[in-house]
Amino acid sequence: MSCGARSRDRGSALVFVLWIALLLSILAAGATIAARERVIEARVENQVMRENAALRSALEIAAWTIALQGRDALNGLPRRIDVGDHAVEVALADTHRRVDINLADETAWMRVFAAAGAPEATARRLTDEILDWRDPDTAARPFGAERSDYALLPHKTLGDRPFASVDELSQVRAMTPGRLACIRPFLTAFGGTGPAQGAPAGGFEPPERADGVRVALAARVIGANGSRGRGVQGLVQYGVSETRPYEWVRFGSDDGAAPACDPSVF
Repeated sequence: MSCGARSRDRGSALVFVLWIALLLSILAAGATIAARERVIEARVENQVMRENAALRSALEIAAWTIALQGRDALNGLPRRIDVGDHAVEVALADTHRRVDINLADETAWMRVFAAAGAPEATARRLTDEILDWRDPDTAARPFGAERSDYALLPHKTLGDRPFASVDELSQVRAMTPGRLACIRPFLTAFGGTGPAQGAPAGGFEPPERADGVRVALAARVIGANGSRGRGVQGLVQYGVSETRPYEWVRFGSDDGAAPACDPSVF
């Protein structure tokens, strides 16, 4: 083999080695970046976990205080509760003053529809259909609807159970998107008990004792500069039994936001 050929071979080998070294360095850099990203993700996950634990702890403290003090504790909200190195503000949730779709009776529903501008006949029909959708029996109310009335409605399904959300009202036979938009501001599936169940525009008058009352509480992390961070809502039922002063019904939210209402939909 000539000297020129050997020189070319050595040159090719050197280029190959350099390419391999470059590839390995790229792979190493990628692995380093991925490791750093995972460290950051782990820190964020840990922070979220610690904030969620602080929020739940603050809700438990507030719920227990309300069970012991009743009206005084409710009137003392919002309240700052320090949990470890987190400051948490606990207050009555906005949804507490809305009509709970799983607690509202006939009177409450008629008032909701009246407030939205529905004629009495339409309000009566929708009220009966909503109550039939929610109750487990098979007897239809005078203007209501049971399973046989839903048989030919492809996009409607009878529940015979509590509503999971305000959006689920769309499954009621005579409920249209426009009608739901008009009543949505008054409603929640995440509300407390009290006068607001019978009057959409009414307020909440705390009872002397919390027994038999459902209270929607909102907890939010407060930053060192007063900024508001992660939040959670809890719906608590009081007077469950002699051995359990309260229990949590659910955690989550139902903000009740609504588009503009067109009264002509009724």
